[in-house]
Amino acid sequence: MDPKLALELFGYLGTALVLLSFLLTDIKWLRAVNMAGGAISLIYAVLVNTMPVVVLNASLIIINGVQLTRAIINDRKIAAQVNSSDGEAYNQSSTQGE
Repeated sequence: MDPKLALELFGYLGTALVLLSFLLTDIKWLRAVNMAGGAISLIYAVLVNTMPVVVLNASLIIINGVQLTRAIINDRKIAAQVNSSDGEAYNQSSTQGE
């Protein structure tokens, strides 16, 4: 395969992943797929020496990474609260029956 064509296809793969990410409804998956597409696009931009695209994709990867981390931490906090309140509700209901 022609190296230029392979490089172009690699760039299109990154673009396709970024576009696909916007069709996802789960925000964590959206950010993860967007980061993957951004990473591929970043590599492509470095290889073809387009610095504005490098800066854009690097920035978006960082932003998505921070937001994805926040979403995961928030989900864990909520899960811990739900599990804690479920245990309390169980304890209250079992002691009331005595």
